Amino acid sequence: MKPLMPPIDTPDQVFHDGDPSIGELGTICSAEWLNNVQGNIRNIQAECIAILKATGFTPDSTKDGQLWEAIQAAIKSQVPAASLTASGITQLSSSVTSDSETIAATLKAVKIVMDNANARMAKDRNGADIPNKALFRQNLELGNSATLNTGTTAGTVAAGDDARILATKKAIDDTQTGLAVQGVMWIASADDLSNLPAGARRFATNNAGVTVLPAAGYFFLEVLAKRDTANGSCILATSDTRDVWIGFRYTVPDEAGFTWIQLNQNVENLGLTEAVKRALNAVQKNGDTMSAPLINTHPDAFRLKQPGRSFFWRFDGANLYLLRTAPNDPDGGWDAARPFYVNANSGQLYLGPDTKINGDLYVGDARVHTNGNINGIAWGGWLSDYLNIQFAGRDNNINVRATI
Repeated sequence: MKPLMPPIDTPDQVFHDGDPSIGELGTICSAEWLNNVQGNIRNIQAECIAILKATGFTPDSTKDGQLWEAIQAAIKSQVPAASLTASGITQLSSSVTSDSETIAATLKAVKIVMDNANARMAKDRNGADIPNKALFRQNLELGNSATLNTGTTAGTVAAGDDARILATKKAIDDTQTGLAVQGVMWIASADDLSNLPAGARRFATNNAGVTVLPAAGYFFLEVLAKRDTANGSCILATSDTRDVWIGFRYTVPDEAGFTWIQLNQNVENLGLTEAVKRALNAVQKNGDTMSAPLINTHPDAFRLKQPGRSFFWRFDGANLYLLRTAPNDPDGGWDAARPFYVNANSGQLYLGPDTKINGDLYVGDARVHTNGNINGIAWGGWLSDYLNIQFAGRDNNINVRATI
């Protein structure tokens, strides 16, 4: 580009109109100055044209703004996006969850990260910077024992020969919890069962000549619950023949023994034979195969339901209809449309208005083609062929008469 051209050669370096009334002349533009103006204007034009051509534009005198478009294109093509290896233009983001390596963080994002970091515990403080230690323990569900010492007295965590531990051990021993093998418990009286603690599980049988358990043989026993008084018990007993009983002795010693109820009664004894047979032969709602007819006496027998609308078959004794519900009312009644129905007496099929058949329509031996042509014995074939023959004969007769 040319250097900056000199200003007009006047004392104040600006142009003047002059004033003839006082004999003051206007500024005289020399050929040299005008040539400088022309040269610099052309030089600026040449520079602009060079920018246009360098960015793929062709100068067009009918368009304004080409230079700006060229500058934008040059910026896009010459100024790269910033990356890990090169400087350039980058997008700013206030996100603190992004893992992008091409977007720069704003001060807002940095502040969020710093605030988050300041809210964290410092690992070298070893928990000393926790503001509410009691609430912290509560959130960890540690309970009060986290701040108690071990010992054998109240207010400590039980340890050693603490009576609290010994009582628990006795309860475990009584229930035989955790044993790989349990010895047989021989039952001599109902009190043997009543004295078992809640949760006890035993392998037991009756002593010879004694009937405390509900049947002969061996039983797996489980004490389901103990009453608050009178040593009352509820026991589940499963025999080696896989029969299951539940036994009750509510008050000791007023009730001499347990009252047993067999839980696995067969269906015949329970009067459920017919119900079980029906259940075994029932149609499954998630899909099934039937080997016999399904009879439904309701007029609206079969509904095909979707969220927006339902179709269903209806037989009112006179006609069989294919009906539909109103839009967005799949559980409602039918609308006014009658796309299809059959008269039950005549067997005639009725189709609703605007019926569309995607193929040829056959009526007896006649056929209506999709292009509108009709084939039948009345025409000796296709109606179009019949009409062509008739029109040809007519035209021939007209031509013959015209020549007479």
